[in-house]
Amino acid sequence: MLTEVLNVAVLYGNGSANPQVPQILGEIPKVKLLYQAQEPGDLQSRSYGVPSDCVLVYLDGEQKLPEWLQDLSTNFPEAAVMLCSARMEPDFLIQAMQRGVREILPLPLAKSDLEAAFDRVRAVKRRVSDPAASKGNILVVTAHKGGAGTTTVAVNLAAALAEIHSQKILIMDLGRPFPDVGNFLDQEAPYNLFDLIQNVHDLDLPFLEKIIQPYEGNLSILHGISDFKEQDSIDLAALEKILALLRTQYAWIIIDLSHWLDELFLRVLGEADIVMLITALTVPDLRNLANLWTILRDLRLQQNKMKLVVNRYERGAGLSIKNLDQVVKEPVFATLSPDYDTCLEAINRGVPISKVGPSSRLCTEIKVLANKLSEQSEIQETSAGNGARPRRRFWLF
Repeated sequence: MLTEVLNVAVLYGNGSANPQVPQILGEIPKVKLLYQAQEPGDLQSRSYGVPSDCVLVYLDGEQKLPEWLQDLSTNFPEAAVMLCSARMEPDFLIQAMQRGVREILPLPLAKSDLEAAFDRVRAVKRRVSDPAASKGNILVVTAHKGGAGTTTVAVNLAAALAEIHSQKILIMDLGRPFPDVGNFLDQEAPYNLFDLIQNVHDLDLPFLEKIIQPYEGNLSILHGISDFKEQDSIDLAALEKILALLRTQYAWIIIDLSHWLDELFLRVLGEADIVMLITALTVPDLRNLANLWTILRDLRLQQNKMKLVVNRYERGAGLSIKNLDQVVKEPVFATLSPDYDTCLEAINRGVPISKVGPSSRLCTEIKVLANKLSEQSEIQETSAGNGARPRRRFWLF
């Protein structure tokens, strides 16, 4: 448990103070209430010589997000903006995150929810101040629709990284509703992610090693949750603790993430060091990508975190990379050639592509992509050693 004292400012968005809020804060160890304000202007004008680690915005009865909410992240750049609201619809959550909100807590406010949120803020602060505390890289492979080839890319990229590195590599399956990493590698799943989530309070390395399945060499698998009901009850706070522990044990954690635009999707993107967004070059793909890209951009995604990868790319066939550039105005990180025969044979045999087509163009491109990611990671680590690591801000993104 992290023990840093957090300085908290409270802003009552409806202009009416609630005595329950300071009472709950007073019951939580290592939390200091700096002040309370009933108007945004009062909050901005206060100066106590101590920066706020958190700004808790209490919106009881409000149906719309106030216009001034977005200004808080600008006026308090080092603070995590937390929102308390009775509204928890996906559209409302996305709009709040677009305005820089780091945590959204349901009303009535529960002490346990607030404690868990504060623990997450402490974890982010620790990663900022101590880069060695989270040395593993989290790479998320996702797409804007199903069938884009994310599992194929994730599995084979993990295998390629395992060949490059002598350190341990993990592929983690967050596919929903059907996790397929085990199927792609012909592995049964005696345990899966839900076993870790259920036992997160007793989580230690021996138990972690029991749940994670060794595959080949230094590559291991954390199987996905196949039960639909269990998928709906994933504890996001527990998932963050699991990812934090995995960072300490693996050089790379490659997450195969389904494209559902929900809170889990957004939270995992927030945890990632790199997000590899898979797309194809068709008109529907580019239209869907444009919509998702706008949302991700508005969510303050960290610069250089998003990497666009065009899958099944054939030069001169259909749309071009130039068409993609016009949609997202970002350079393409990599292209992968279509090789249906090799991919199908690998999937049916339950092995990586390198086992059935080691000299294929697609296999070579995946290895080049793995090397490119490794080189970028080494540059970041070198910068961190020189004290030049980019400073993370306390956004979800």
